[in-house]
Amino acid sequence: MDDKTWFSIAELAGLPGMPSSKRRSKDKVERLAKPTQIRQRQDRGGGKEYHISSLPAETQSHLKKQGEPDQEHSQPETKGDVDYPERPKTGNRGQGTGNGQLTIANT
Repeated sequence: MDDKTWFSIAELAGLPGMPSSKRRSKDKVERLAKPTQIRQRQDRGGGKEYHISSLPAETQSHLKKQGEPDQEHSQPETKGDVDYPERPKTGNRGQGTGNGQLTIANT
């Protein structure tokens, strides 16, 4: 299992030991982190990520518990695993002539 060790501010805000707002969380982590504990985010959107070792102990503990296998599914759920209710059919929406042309009824 690949343990996650880098976190964005969006992931940290509101966790135990962290302020609820992204702005205050960023301020706090920026004060605590050393330059080697901050990196540019690799995913879409950019921004920064902070190493778990730069976070308050309470936050680190919470994140480590989140990563334990007994609290997390090893495989994500797929549509095949979920029973979705049948959508009710209303009116004639979606029912056309099948030739790609719009039919207008005269009233």
